[in-house]
Amino acid sequence: MEVLSRPPIYDLILAQLSPAGLVRIGTSHTCKLAQAAVFSFYGRAFNINRHLSRFFNDPLAFRSFQARTASLISGSSALQFLDQLGRWLMDREGYEYKPYETQETDFEKLDEREDFRLFANEMYKIQRVEAVFSFERSVQGEGAEPLKVQVIVATQPPLQCILGFHSTVVMNIISYDAAYALYPNATFEKRHALVVGKVRAERDIKAVHKCMQRGWRMQAALYNHPIPDYFEENLVRTVEDGHSWKISLSPQGVEPPRPLSLTSDPLRWDPVVYSSFKLVHTTEVYMWYELVSSTLLRFKYLVADETFMSIIRKFCRSQGALAHMQSSHGAGPGQLFGTEHRTWWDSEMPIMYADM
Repeated sequence: MEVLSRPPIYDLILAQLSPAGLVRIGTSHTCKLAQAAVFSFYGRAFNINRHLSRFFNDPLAFRSFQARTASLISGSSALQFLDQLGRWLMDREGYEYKPYETQETDFEKLDEREDFRLFANEMYKIQRVEAVFSFERSVQGEGAEPLKVQVIVATQPPLQCILGFHSTVVMNIISYDAAYALYPNATFEKRHALVVGKVRAERDIKAVHKCMQRGWRMQAALYNHPIPDYFEENLVRTVEDGHSWKISLSPQGVEPPRPLSLTSDPLRWDPVVYSSFKLVHTTEVYMWYELVSSTLLRFKYLVADETFMSIIRKFCRSQGALAHMQSSHGAGPGQLFGTEHRTWWDSEMPIMYADM
């Protein structure tokens, strides 16, 4: 076991393993020394700051921005986030806004347009996507392609948008503190992907074709035709369950999430970890969940677990009744909920989840 105490040696060994092999060694079923070696290896092999430094001069500032806004690299959760991130990209990172033909050419005027919410780029027909905005930054070197960052505005939780992508192969997300692959066995071991829904948009067709060129077997589900067990059909899933691949990212240098208001507790986790979903196969493959939205919760959640949904409902009824009584004594709903003193109860999600 002395090998597992020497990073230069075990790095060479672990680098030869597949994602599934790393997960197996890094689980609680192996010795603590092996687990420590895998997590130490993750920190060097999967360096998120190095990965993001290609796009951002200050990747820690971007990750701190993610922590403040509960955003995912695959999407965003609010128009406010778009407004902040767009200015951050231009002011801090030297990107230039590149509008599509039907968009306002001045980014500063976007939030002044009455038809902002009506815009949808025809290349993106993903459900729950409200708009797509592109930014570019030139790169030194002859013939070098400019770096591109696309901000996708989601009308609902970012995970809902991601679960609406063309296939399981791209259902991978990065939050400020972790990276997740929802179907690691299928994606990295079997090189197999299920097409979700019907592929119609031009961009989806191109994306599926590109995946095929890169060696993935893209399967369109057929009625009464079984799909492999590693897609976990009809199983309630979360991004942190035993079927996902999670890589914890170093929090060093990242500003932790701030309190949601003066009377709210800060979140020590990204809201995506308390969402759940279920892959369902009928005439086609789709993701099933219920959307949880409440005036008591700052963020929206996807819930596929009936027990968890019942617990959330009970909490919202009880706490909502108290909020209603407070609003009837000196402060109307708009006055109560429209100030920095509004209390958000997202910090109770771990407690409710533990009650299942």
